[in-house]
Amino acid sequence: MKHGLKVLIYKSGTMQIAQCIEYDLSVQARSEKEALSRLHYIFKSYRAIGKEKDRDLLTELREAPKIFSDKFEQGFHIRTETWSDCEFEEVSLRTQKPTIIKKAA
Repeated sequence: MKHGLKVLIYKSGTMQIAQCIEYDLSVQARSEKEALSRLHYIFKSYRAIGKEKDRDLLTELREAPKIFSDKFEQGFHIRTETWSDCEFEEVSLRTQKPTIIKKAA
């Protein structure tokens, strides 16, 4: 069954974090591209191992904490990708809105 997936991408120090919203899975890497590649690899691995065990391992994962889904909904849409090799027909990517710091006059 194909379905959509939401991913929040944000910066922590010098690292880019890709946090899945539907499943509490996240990865970090030095670039956004590398973080997404690592997250994609994790999903392909879950599917492959689950197929060997004849069960869907993703159903055993809980959703990410609400703070991440809130940030996703408030974020900027970057693009939509397809990860058909791990059964996600639409992967919606958003970045966290930048924090605006006002300087004292």
